[in-house]
Amino acid sequence: MKEEFDQVMYPPLGDYTVIKIPIIPYPLTVLRRVRRTLTGEKLEKHAANLPDEVLNGLQASGLIRITSKGTVYATDLGRKVYDLLKWLES
Repeated sequence: MKEEFDQVMYPPLGDYTVIKIPIIPYPLTVLRRVRRTLTGEKLEKHAANLPDEVLNGLQASGLIRITSKGTVYATDLGRKVYDLLKWLES
């Protein structure tokens, strides 16, 4: 039994790939705005309608890039997270 458990919980390093999954702990209304920001379209910082702390957190997570002029661009990772957040469309 322990051997079966260990195989599932601790597979050999060459048998799996680690992926980075950003955590976005925000209310649903904010998540919808975040999703809109991650569409991949250029967006002015004020048009994102998100607090600076949220935008800075998204940038620190590697989901967006904010230029010195305040333009927000989704990164490749951000566009992938956008696809994961499809359930927010309703």
